[in-house]
Amino acid sequence: MNIFRKIWDWIKEFGYMIASWAILLLPESPFQKFANNFTENTPFANILNYINYFVPIGPMITFLVTYVAAVAIWYIVRWALRLVKYIQ
Repeated sequence: MNIFRKIWDWIKEFGYMIASWAILLLPESPFQKFANNFTENTPFANILNYINYFVPIGPMITFLVTYVAAVAIWYIVRWALRLVKYIQ
């Protein structure tokens, strides 16, 4: 019985190693690319910095994109469940 436990532990460790490797490939934030576009030294970025003093547009855009993505995923899952007639 001890051999099965060792095999199972090896499989789990291998799975954790693969998962940790895959996580290292991901960027720190999925919105990092969009945030870098606003921090470049361009005239629009300078104007945006002045506007951001009063209204935090950058975080609002990030929140809006995240919210719209969550709602879109919800509608897609709901449509898929209706398609397989799991819900009405």
